[in-house]
Parts: sequence; structure tokens; C-alpha cells
Amino acid sequence: MLTCSDKRPALTISNDVYIIKDISYATNSMRVANAAVYEETCPPLMHNISLDRTPLTVSPGYTNFSFFYNCTLKPEDYYTLYAISCATNSTHYSIAGFHLEETEMPNIYLLNSCHDFANAPIHTGEDIGSLLGENYREVLKMGFLMNWTAHDCSTCERSGGRCGFENNEFNCFCRDGPRLKSCDAGNSSSNILYD
Repeated sequence: MLTCSDKRPALTISNDVYIIKDISYATNSMRVANAAVYEETCPPLMHNISLDRTPLTVSPGYTNFSFFYNCTLKPEDYYTLYAISCATNSTHYSIAGFHLEETEMPNIYLLNSCHDFANAPIHTGEDIGSLLGENYREVLKMGFLMNWTAHDCSTCERSGGRCGFENNEFNCFCRDGPRLKSCDAGNSSSNILYD
């Protein structure tokens, strides 16, 4: 669902709001970033994005920015990690970082001590090393690219219909009901022909 958030276009997916930073109609893509990182000094727990039942996909070429919350063991090396100080207390630690998959993390036991985990896709467009030392919110503001499936609406519109999606399927919406491609006879989306 498209809305506005602080005078910017926003997209709601799986109860999360994403600010639309850029749109490219030539490539059917848009750069989005989680709205919480703009609105709150300590955003709520991140969780994996789910694009099920949408015409959207995350564009290839992203890097996972991983979050580990409520870890009972303190990380030994903060150099490559981002501390989430607002979600850390004297007994539990929360961290974020790039490439924290279990095969690459030297302290596997650290990850096993964490209660919550999530990945956020990030299209950095630059060397990840240059982002070290940034606040994790600034990294999340870089956002990621999503593509949408576009259909040629010209046939539908020439026949007097409007393009759209119903139950995640493309349809041409006509006065007498949805059709597959156009409002002309023989293109109904069911076995019933509308004339």
C-alpha cells in the first residue's frame, strides 16, 4: 500500500513502512529504506523483509546487513561490528554488521547466544570498508533496490480498461469485470465471456 510519510512517498510491506527514495520507470525499480531509521533514534527490532504476495523483488547485487539481538555473550571485536547501544544492557548485547553469516563469523558461539536475528538487504554501491565507523542507522538509510513486474498496459487502455493486480495476478479491469489483456471479447479472466 502506498502512503505518505513526512511528505515522502512510502510503501507498506508486511507491516513495515519503507520510504521511497528514488523511482526509475525505465528499469522498473525503486530505492527504499526503512522509515523507522528516519523517525526514531533507536528503531525497533529489524526483521526480514517478506515480499510474498507482491509484484516486488529485491534487486540482485545487495549485501546482507545482519542484526543480532539479545545476545548473552559480549563480542570480543567491535571493529567490524556496529553496536546497537539502545538495545544493549548489562547482560544482553545487540550488534549489526556485514557478512555475519555463521560460516564467516569467527565466534560462532556468540551467534548461538543471540535470541533474535534478521537480515536487511543493502545496496551500498561502494566498498563496505568505507562504511565502518558509521552509525548503523546511516547504513540502513542507504536502502536497497526493489524491482516490480510491469505489464504492457497499452492494449488494455486502448480497449477502455485500466491495468491493475487482483490476487497478485495482472488484469485489465473493464466495466463488466476483469479480463486477461483487454476489454475485447474473448479475453475474460474466467470462462465467462462478457459482451
